[in-house]
Amino acid sequence: MDCGKCSRDLFSPKKTAKCVSCNLSFHPSCTRLKSVENYRKLKLNLREQWKCDKCARRGKVEVAEKKDDDNSGNETVDDELTVGGAGTLLLSRKLDTLLEKFGSLSKDVQSIEESMGFFNDKFEDMSEILAGIKTDLEETKQANQSLKMENTKLNREIEYLHHKLNVNEQKSLQCDLTISGIPQTANEDVSDIVRAVAVSLEVPIEKENIVRAFRTKPNRKQGGFVVVQFSSVVIRNKLLFAMKEKKNSVTLRHLNPGFTDLPFYMNERLTPYNSFLLWLTKQHAREYDFKYVWCKDGRVCLRKDEESKQMVSSKELLGKIDVRSKFTDVVFQRFLEDRL
Repeated sequence: MDCGKCSRDLFSPKKTAKCVSCNLSFHPSCTRLKSVENYRKLKLNLREQWKCDKCARRGKVEVAEKKDDDNSGNETVDDELTVGGAGTLLLSRKLDTLLEKFGSLSKDVQSIEESMGFFNDKFEDMSEILAGIKTDLEETKQANQSLKMENTKLNREIEYLHHKLNVNEQKSLQCDLTISGIPQTANEDVSDIVRAVAVSLEVPIEKENIVRAFRTKPNRKQGGFVVVQFSSVVIRNKLLFAMKEKKNSVTLRHLNPGFTDLPFYMNERLTPYNSFLLWLTKQHAREYDFKYVWCKDGRVCLRKDEESKQMVSSKELLGKIDVRSKFTDVVFQRFLEDRL
């Protein structure tokens, strides 16, 4: 049941004032009673005869009109009272109009309150959703950080495994040599070429000292070079030392009278990674004025000049030398990707 004035719900009959004329119920606070306490102070007979503000005013108007009718033939009628009765009626009607407008305004306020309640519920729902999203983002951030750390760890392990593999691979090549610059002939015997090189360098070797010998396939830049594996590292080192001592006096003509006087070159056989490291070290040496780059026992070494200290080349060392960032880790990464 709703209040006859504000149209809001009447929560309890004990807190409700009922009009005996129109049978409508009201909040005591919406009437001239002003409060529930004032309504309760009324005696029982007054409660039973209680009229709402509208009905009470209507009764007063009816009484005033009846008095006007009774005194219509009386020549002693007080004109001021007659004018006052008409003014009271007009005021009553204006009050009724205002009450109706206030009732409509009350409904509008109630509608606004309901809308505000709806938006408040929606806002709370949105707050819960945003809180959930924030939690998910935090969890994702933590998971991403964990994956990043794990990825860094895996990359270090991969680099370590590459290093160990390269060390072991280079160790397996400790008895090997590569000889470049020797022209390829039809039906050649590579072992005979190796023996001819040894004779020209005055290093005696036996046939059984050569485990295997072959020529690689040529590429667009140069012909294939000779690869030889000896039975011991001692023989290999003797040949390297002799080549270093006689590099300016021994030419291709010493190997074959039909060849020219061009030189040939002898080097330790390197793993693909160490070959790449040697090439990159030479690039750094040209860029940063290092005079010496060489290989010894599978290690790439470099020196600034005669008075500077010998250094063993590595990815980390080249990174320190490359102060102008001419070379980057991308070069190493591409090499490793090609190898995989």
